[in-house]
Amino acid sequence: MSDNGTILGPLTRTWTYPSRCNLLFLADCPTCTIAVQAQQCNTASSITVESFEDLLCWPPATKSKAFKPPISFGGIYKPASECPQGYTVACTAEGTTKSDFEFQYEANEDEFIRGCCPSGYECAKYGGTQTCESVYSTGMTEVASCSSGSTVLKSLGAPVQYRSMETGILRIESVTMHAPMFQLAGSEPFEISSTSDSESVFLTSSTTNLSSTSAETSTSSVEPDSRGGLSTGAQAGIGVGVGVVGFGILGAAFYLWRRRRRSKVPSKSMLESSQLDSREVKPPGELGGTPLAPSQYAAAELDGTPVRQELP
Repeated sequence: MSDNGTILGPLTRTWTYPSRCNLLFLADCPTCTIAVQAQQCNTASSITVESFEDLLCWPPATKSKAFKPPISFGGIYKPASECPQGYTVACTAEGTTKSDFEFQYEANEDEFIRGCCPSGYECAKYGGTQTCESVYSTGMTEVASCSSGSTVLKSLGAPVQYRSMETGILRIESVTMHAPMFQLAGSEPFEISSTSDSESVFLTSSTTNLSSTSAETSTSSVEPDSRGGLSTGAQAGIGVGVGVVGFGILGAAFYLWRRRRRSKVPSKSMLESSQLDSREVKPPGELGGTPLAPSQYAAAELDGTPVRQELP
């Protein structure tokens, strides 16, 4: 930290990075590979093809501190409590001894510093000034250029191939993108909030008590483990699902089996009806199923003459 620079004033209220400032300006030349946010075309002259920094893409400074182009991403906001909406903390420092980035503007021993960048960008240096940087190497994106003071939009794909009369085919593998980095300073440990993708990251002082157990519980069911497989929560969920499906199949099979078995057993009324219909009326001599056999003796007539008997 070698430059005292300009103290731009406080940033204690929520400020939103304008959406139009996200547009990347890329000079209209085959070999240009540096695209920059927060720019506007210079309309002061009809022959200029340059862009200048858009002052409205920076949080407001105090009235006594006026921006004058080019501002070179310069200045430090203090006191400051949070990054602008659309930005997140990309680098930090505590006093003059602990830092993960060489900030351009000095901090006091008792100050806490942070550098705010758009999501996907990191703190970097370009041309001796601090900036946010990201490398674009594949896919399509929209960029702007200036022509006679007007903004011209076009699509850019990466990697890009150009045909040159001097060197033949030139292949550009990537485009480096820059955005303003807002350096903030405060005298107390601060809470860092990220508005990108509706996620939040918090740095807290020693007086803040966070429950690590609840954080582990909220993420254990969705994050893969360190071996690259499914997490324990995901495996348990799959096991429960398979068990439920198995029980459902067994229950359906048992129901179908019972239904089929019932359809094969005749009802009591049907059984009695069929038994009555099958009974055959037989003649008296064949009751019991055994026919009467003819007699083996010849028929004889008894004497019908009365016999006189005397009484004693």
